Amino acid sequence: MTGKKKVGILLLLTAVLMLYGCADSSEKRDPLEDDRRTVAVSILPQQTFVEKVAGDRVDVVTMVPPGNNPENYQVKPQDMVALSNASVYFAMGVEAEKAGLLDRVADLNPEMIIVRQDEIVDQAYPHIDYDFHDIPGVREEGSDLELDHEEEDDHTHEGRDTHIWLSPKRVQVMVENIRDRLSELDPENKEFYETNAESYLQELRTLDEEIRMAMEELPYKTFLIYHPSMGYFAQDYGLTMVPIESEGKDATASRLRSIIDFAREEDVKVVFYQLEHDKNQAETIAQELGGTVMELAPLDPDYLENMRRIKDVFVQVLK
Repeated sequence: MTGKKKVGILLLLTAVLMLYGCADSSEKRDPLEDDRRTVAVSILPQQTFVEKVAGDRVDVVTMVPPGNNPENYQVKPQDMVALSNASVYFAMGVEAEKAGLLDRVADLNPEMIIVRQDEIVDQAYPHIDYDFHDIPGVREEGSDLELDHEEEDDHTHEGRDTHIWLSPKRVQVMVENIRDRLSELDPENKEFYETNAESYLQELRTLDEEIRMAMEELPYKTFLIYHPSMGYFAQDYGLTMVPIESEGKDATASRLRSIIDFAREEDVKVVFYQLEHDKNQAETIAQELGGTVMELAPLDPDYLENMRRIKDVFVQVLK
């Protein structure tokens, strides 16, 4: 046999093996891949909630990528393409969605179901407006948020606190909603979704009780934070949140002075901030108080572990 023939035979055998391998790979492909739906969500914690319910039955697309701020994230063309492929979009009511995102996505995919989880949660637990967090003497003079309580029913949604995922009892409502929607879209796997959801709901109930018991025992209840992300957490567990930021902007000099005076009266020494926000003003106040700053990570995808970490930080600061 000549050298050329040997080479030819080897090439032929290689081609046959490659074809066989491709066919074999195709035969072994997970049948769920062909049936998996795409589910879109606003933020990383929601992705976790969907995955806890759906397991590998769905692919999840998250609008706000890791390390970005839902308050100011600018949706990119590739985000729109990814979102438009979804069967259902669980919206949170974050700023990008308020800026017309949902209408644009619906235009790209009229068959996509848009679920306003913020509005569904409202039916069980009414939302908070940001002015709820202002402390007398700290509120800005002439602020648009300086409203009488009798006028609260007339509030627009512009001042709405969107951080509902930082309330475990509200997350339970979200998980139940995810379970029900996925069961409607995919009734063959309804039992699977229900079983997974109940398992996660039990973990959330346990988490809620753990935090409640830990917060009840704390002698101090007031905390400072740059961005008012922990309002629902504070409301659920009997704490008082004093935000530095006002209406999405750094505090004015007069507001800073009021906050510092208030913090001294309350003997507050720690100022919280989150990774996605500038910590300069938090550090300024901490220095004035002779205290320190501490970071929180509200968007961490490992929800249960992160909430327990937040609980432990609050215990450390407020004990």
